[in-house]
Amino acid sequence: MESTTEETRPELRHASELYARLLEYATSPPFAERTAANVRRLAQMHGPREPGTCTHHHGDRRVLQAVAQIVFDVPPYGMRLIDRYADWSADLTDQDRRLLEAWRTGGAHCVFEILRRTGAGVRARCLGDDLEYTLYADPRTPLGRADLRTGRYVAGHVLPVGDAWMLAGDIDVYAARERQAMLGLMAELVRGAPALPFRNPAIVEQARATLQVQHRKFLRLFGRNGAPVSGARLVDLLDELWESSELWDAWWPGLSLERDLCDLREALDQPWPDGEPRPDGGTWYPVHDPVHGLRLLAAPYGMLGKLHRSTAPVDASAVREVSALLDAGQVPDFALRDLAERHPVRAGEIYRAALGRPGFTWVGEGAAWLKDRAGDGPVHPALVWLPGRTAPAGSGKPDRSILVPHPLVVTFPPLPAMPGT
Repeated sequence: MESTTEETRPELRHASELYARLLEYATSPPFAERTAANVRRLAQMHGPREPGTCTHHHGDRRVLQAVAQIVFDVPPYGMRLIDRYADWSADLTDQDRRLLEAWRTGGAHCVFEILRRTGAGVRARCLGDDLEYTLYADPRTPLGRADLRTGRYVAGHVLPVGDAWMLAGDIDVYAARERQAMLGLMAELVRGAPALPFRNPAIVEQARATLQVQHRKFLRLFGRNGAPVSGARLVDLLDELWESSELWDAWWPGLSLERDLCDLREALDQPWPDGEPRPDGGTWYPVHDPVHGLRLLAAPYGMLGKLHRSTAPVDASAVREVSALLDAGQVPDFALRDLAERHPVRAGEIYRAALGRPGFTWVGEGAAWLKDRAGDGPVHPALVWLPGRTAPAGSGKPDRSILVPHPLVVTFPPLPAMPGT
């Protein structure tokens, strides 16, 4: 239920203060040096200020972006600062802890279409998941109420505050006429956070139905999972697969290689970087799963498939190969399961030897072993929702170039001092 203004304002002020403390935490020892390095990195990436883009306090905005990344993004090493702050700060109230726990898992960068005003906030639809949210600007942000007009678009980082959401950090407001550019911007954000659209149960169900259709078409074209295919022939079949239906994106297939099919055709036929020919003379083993989507597997899968079809005893050499394959994670668990379910008796022999578990049978213990190995499995289907489409796309890569106009309004809250920036 939508919160009233009177209910939301005290909690919103508390959330604003907590967010400010998070920013101060990121700019205090021992994290100030790391944050300052991120400021310099962003400055090198983006170069000088562009005319017309936040000409007021532009440097402060760059600091804010750098600090927010340090707080909320997972670094190459260690914990996010929000996790450190939540787990190790001794002076947090129960309300602080509830907010931080929600922010650790529920925050997102989104583009919203403003539908109407509601008290001091706005009701808006997220272009990424097609759900409606009640949004309030951070009280510390100099964003005028008149700026959030119906029909405009607002882009920023939202954090849950009870039943509503706070726009925290830097906020951009765009004109109503910029819908296509806003869809493109949201597509870029979804590419970095592909699970975001699946907050909407309707999108989850539609994606699952799409993958089921795709799986049936895959089996009709390829014959079975893991059938050996040469690089050139593989691309021809993928062309045919995506052209056979309008349910997924024909230009950006859901492959681990994020490139179009022309580049993919060339890449699959190239030797390895060291000049050595590809394993199996350029043979690939496409595998499709109704939940995980498509994977292109190479020689390790071919070896495992051949071992499953063989009737020869599982010797020490085969055990070493299978053990190395499992340790390296070269074959996804759903592909292991698919092979084993087609050859359950043989799979029992293979894993009984490789795991050193006498009496192991696939029928009796295979599912439990995979669950111990991989956890409970994926929460979301292996498709990415592209904003503005009527169905999930088989892709994570949106249009090649996204032209985003200059925002009408760019605001951000005051920041802690950052020496040397």
